[in-house]
This record gives sequence, structure tokens and C-alpha cells, in this order.
Amino acid sequence: MSVMTAASERTHVRRHLGAWLAAVLVALTCAALAAAAGAWLGWRTAGPLPTDAQAQQIAATLAPGAPVVVDARHDAVFGYEQDRPMTWLLGDDSYNGGHVDVTLAGAEPTRVRGGLQAGGWRVEADPTLGVSARKGEVAALVSPGGDAVTVEFGRTRPAPVRPLELAGWVAGVLAGWFVARRLLAAPPIAWAAGVAGLVLLLPGTVLTTGQIFAETSLPATITPPALWGDYAGFGVHLLSLAGAALCLLAAFTAAWPRTGGVRHPGAVALTSSVGSG
Repeated sequence: MSVMTAASERTHVRRHLGAWLAAVLVALTCAALAAAAGAWLGWRTAGPLPTDAQAQQIAATLAPGAPVVVDARHDAVFGYEQDRPMTWLLGDDSYNGGHVDVTLAGAEPTRVRGGLQAGGWRVEADPTLGVSARKGEVAALVSPGGDAVTVEFGRTRPAPVRPLELAGWVAGVLAGWFVARRLLAAPPIAWAAGVAGLVLLLPGTVLTTGQIFAETSLPATITPPALWGDYAGFGVHLLSLAGAALCLLAAFTAAWPRTGGVRHPGAVALTSSVGSG
């Protein structure tokens, strides 16, 4: 009898632990998605990039007398720079923020940095990230190359972005806990599809969650990449699309009217745990 009791207790512990792990995974997945959505919403308030003429004018003040040439332009707030076949399915690592690249021929990095400081820009230098600056709604990155210096002008992060990221993350955790309880109480086909979807979304979840915390260590003059951009990278984008499709299938199946069915064993453990808390 004691052997049977011990085996029953071990089974209960495994179910209990599995339910909690599933709940944490669902909560973190929902949190990452909600934070990315919050960041996307905040970036809708971003202003336009400097025009080519404005970028040339700004660059000319950094190294007076140096020839100024606009090399590249990407106007999207964030988007793929490489228009390749199947990009929107497979993803691509060229998902970047908008920028205007201006080359100053014959200029030296120290001269350009001095020009930024003299022009009232907030300038910071990082051993890894290089020289960066910001002034108003314009950010700048200084990249030396041969006998020239390239200045990449971009947008600064709008003020609402960070609060919306964090609010989305917290709301996602709370919503994810509710979703986990619903998922574990759903028919087996629903929670199986849901778990498979969560696993496929895991790379994006990990990358997005990591970026949320990594942003705190960036210099104030650096514009962080798009938080939702972690789902757009090569390979991760396809996994995320498949994962989202499976999660939608799970939600649809769980919401389908039914008169009975088998609940996942962990549902009872998770529900009783939350209820007793």
C-alpha cells in the first residue's frame, strides 16, 4: 500500500510540476508577444527621417569642406531592406530601422565627433558600438572606413515605446496565466497544438525577452532595434508563423462547443494551486 501511495504522490508531483512549467511557458510567450505589440504601437508615433538635403546639410556642419554624398536611404520605420523572394515567409536578417547614410570623404572620425559635440549633439563612445549621438528626434552613428567617414542618421526611439513595451509584458504575463488554465482544460488535440505552437514560438520568445532586458544597458544615444523584429529574422520568422498558426488552431479548438471530454491531467493541479493561492 505504501508503495502505491508513493507512486501516486510522484505522479501527482510530476503533473503538478508539468502544469506549472506549461503555465510559465505560456505566460512568457504571451508576455513577449504583448511587449512586441506595445513597442510596435509606440513606434507609430515616430516622425519622418531627415530628407537627403537635410542629411547633407547636417553632415556638412560636422566636417566643413569635406565632400558630402548620400549613399543609401531606407525610409521605413522598420522593415526589410533586402527585397528577396520568400522573405515574408522565411524572414531575413535585414529587418532594420530607417536610416540615411551620408559619406564625408577625407574626414577623420575625431573631427566628425568634435563637430557633433560642437553642434549640441549628445555624444557617447562605446568600444563595441562605436561613436553614437542624438539631437532631438535624430540619432547618428559614426562609422570610419578608409579615408572617409559614414554617418548614419536615423530616428530616436519615441517616448511612448518603452512604457508600452513594459506594460505589454506585464499584461501578457497576466493574460498568459489565464490562457494556460484554459489550454490545460481544453481537449487533448487543443493543448497538443498549443504546446507545439509554443515550442515553435520559443526562439522568438527568448530573443524578445532577452532584448527587453538588454535595452537597459544600451547608451541613451543608441536607438534599439525593433522589439518585434526578433520574430522577423531568417528562420525564426517561419517558425513564428507556424507557431502562431498552431496556437490559433488550439484556441479555436478549445473554444469549440463540446459536451464533454478529457481534461489534461495538469489542469486540475494548476487550477487547484491558483485557487488555493
